[in-house]
Amino acid sequence: MRKKKIVGRLAFFRSLSLEEKRQVDVWDKTPEVSKYREIGGEGKRKLKSINFGIYDKATSKLIGSIGVSSIDLENKHAEIGLAIGDKDYWGKGYGADATKVILKYCFDELRLNKVYLDVWQKNKRAIRCYLKCGFKEDGVLRQHVRKDNKYYDKLIMSILKMEW
Repeated sequence: MRKKKIVGRLAFFRSLSLEEKRQVDVWDKTPEVSKYREIGGEGKRKLKSINFGIYDKATSKLIGSIGVSSIDLENKHAEIGLAIGDKDYWGKGYGADATKVILKYCFDELRLNKVYLDVWQKNKRAIRCYLKCGFKEDGVLRQHVRKDNKYYDKLIMSILKMEW
């Protein structure tokens, strides 16, 4: 049984089917998609999380994935992460739309006070998207990720309900 849909301007979210999870796994193994993500054994494992597929509203085609993790209902904060896996949808506003929709979900449905994320500091396109959606830069985790024998910094960003 699927959870309810969450609808944005360009896309909608719903729970992933097993087949769709396989598609997301294929995307996650693509170097261009996984370039700025921590996938598999390298990734963080959180106890409480909610994950959705991102679908093109016009065609119902699966185009990516989005999730809320580290949900702390006592302190009213959580972390988000997303990826538009289908490269045909890059640069067309789907990332910003998905970010705004998940923020609405976090603030209205989960009643959180703060949403945060981390992003590779060299992922300038994602950083521009998050700033456009109202996130503020909180700090830098220096040499936080090691990939291909190199270290990369990560930027921590957050948005408060009162800023949204």
